[in-house]
Amino acid sequence: MDNTEYIYKEQKTEYRSVIKNTVAATLIGLVVVALVVYGIYFSVKSHKQEIVLQNYAEQSFVNMIEYVNSAEDCLFMAMVRASPCQTTNYLSEARRYTMMAEEDLVNLPIDESAQENVSRYLVTLSDVAGACSRKLSSGDELSEEENSMLESLC
Repeated sequence: MDNTEYIYKEQKTEYRSVIKNTVAATLIGLVVVALVVYGIYFSVKSHKQEIVLQNYAEQSFVNMIEYVNSAEDCLFMAMVRASPCQTTNYLSEARRYTMMAEEDLVNLPIDESAQENVSRYLVTLSDVAGACSRKLSSGDELSEEENSMLESLC
């Protein structure tokens, strides 16, 4: 083997090594770019999901407040009743509103103790409205104690 063949083989080996390094660097660069794009995509997606959940919680809060106010208004209207039938209807509406408020309360991101206190109030409101409504439906009159309970819940 003469000297030119040896130099040729060595140059060929160096050329292959340069190509391998270039291909490896290109592949690593592509992987890094893909990971960056992947991270940005899921970061944006996560941020959008967070906004959706926040909007849902805010809407649930607004709905719950409206339902509680409507239930209290119905109780007030039941107290200034014109007839037992109207009172029964108002009390039934108050009970329905408290149930809807209870459903929205579950969706709020608040601690358990606050949720328990609000839930206790809503259950009491619903139970009193239901009991008074059943009593009026059977033809009985509300006692002073029941009237004062309705007043205290308004």
